[in-house]
Amino acid sequence: MAEKLHPRWSAVPLIAAALLLAVLLCGCQSTPAKDPESGEALRKAHELQQKLKEAGLTVPDTDTLTVLYGTNGGVAGIYSGSEFQTYFNLVHYGNTSRRPVYLDPDVITYDEAVLEVYSPENLDAYRETVEEWKTEELLPNR
Repeated sequence: MAEKLHPRWSAVPLIAAALLLAVLLCGCQSTPAKDPESGEALRKAHELQQKLKEAGLTVPDTDTLTVLYGTNGGVAGIYSGSEFQTYFNLVHYGNTSRRPVYLDPDVITYDEAVLEVYSPENLDAYRETVEEWKTEELLPNR
């Protein structure tokens, strides 16, 4: 004969499922890119593609850029005015171990191109933040 569980313990699986669902729904938010299907988003994506091509960087396709950046620059545009967020993102870029790593100057070049198109008012502050890092001098064989 099966032993009955205390009512408090029978609710544990239900609570765990509810928490998992909440984490999945809150953690999988869409990009905050504004109007990704507008003509302005398309124009800005083409402008960014041109800047990336001129810089000799890999150029993502137009659909990817419009979804990521829309008309406002998405996450890049929203947080570009924050010196803390700039530093935090660049230091932890691709760094799951959270140990200090050398940052490829191409990442900074890419970010500058994005800011030129989507948040030009924050470009000078961004350059001032990353200028002292001297990333090109730190990477061997560059």
